[in-house]
Amino acid sequence: MPRRKGKHLTRDERIEIKVLKEKEDSNRAIARAIGCHRQTVKNELDRRSVSQVKAQKQNGKTYRYTHTVYFPDAGQRQYEANRLHCGCMPKWVDIHRLHGMGG
Repeated sequence: MPRRKGKHLTRDERIEIKVLKEKEDSNRAIARAIGCHRQTVKNELDRRSVSQVKAQKQNGKTYRYTHTVYFPDAGQRQYEANRLHCGCMPKWVDIHRLHGMGG
């Protein structure tokens, strides 16, 4: 069932993206499985993936290999941190006091 436009990915959906990506499913197949647009999957993978370098010595030479790893927990933590800072502050909130700048 397709998700409503504007809905955010849940922690379980992020974990499912990781599991399906490890099985080498396409972004389109992953999107179909979790019920979102394929661009949502691509954006999530682009934002929350890191390239890791693996070095291997052989016959006196060092060979470096890179591979990309997706971290769903990092994505969820970033989402939750961003949600804390969204929306308008009420007028009664002293912004300077919140940021430790005095008042």
